Amino acid sequence: MLYVENPGVKQRSEAAVRIAGKRFAAYASMPAATASGPDDVPPASADFREAASIALPHRGQGPNMQTLYLLRHGIAVPHGTPGIADDDRPLTSKGEHRTRQVGRGLSACGLAIDRIVSSPLPRALRTAELVAHELGLPQQVEVNEALTAGRSAQEIRDWLRDRSEEHLLLVGHNPAISELVGLLIVGEPHRLSFELKKAAVAAIFRGPDPASRYELLWTAPPRLLRRLGR
Repeated sequence: MLYVENPGVKQRSEAAVRIAGKRFAAYASMPAATASGPDDVPPASADFREAASIALPHRGQGPNMQTLYLLRHGIAVPHGTPGIADDDRPLTSKGEHRTRQVGRGLSACGLAIDRIVSSPLPRALRTAELVAHELGLPQQVEVNEALTAGRSAQEIRDWLRDRSEEHLLLVGHNPAISELVGLLIVGEPHRLSFELKKAAVAAIFRGPDPASRYELLWTAPPRLLRRLGR
């Protein structure tokens, strides 16, 4: 599934979402051989970009409202690589290239980001830096230990209580970054069967009541974002 729209979100017409879904379904079945060059995704057509603008909606903001964009780090060298400790694993060259494309795709979506906060580990921090550059926000990357590998979704949630930004992009690690979606939406990190792929993004929104739960706006796998970024 290339995107998920919360059934309660009524700002987009059902007909428009169905059209977008059909276009994305056609894209999903497109063989990689249709792509040109070293990438496995073709450039985005005008129809595809129009579908993306429908399927990846933005929410209006106001006092106490917050939109979180949760991004898992890009492709890193494998765990257990000789001479590289797990916490020191960097992105691979392919990981860097594809993460840049993801950043361009997010930029093409017109996201308004107030701050990017990343795990301090190299694979996450480099992901944040690459995406920040593509979004035109190179000075907006902040590092916080709450997002480092091994921390829990609840620890991230506790840290988030003190964040007042309306549009916040978090870069972290599984399982916590994926479990955070379940924790914020249904109040329990393990009740949703949800996992972000490397360099995938989930967008969740909270209304004006700080005590209310978030709702899922959409999820975007890396291949979709990379196509938008070509």
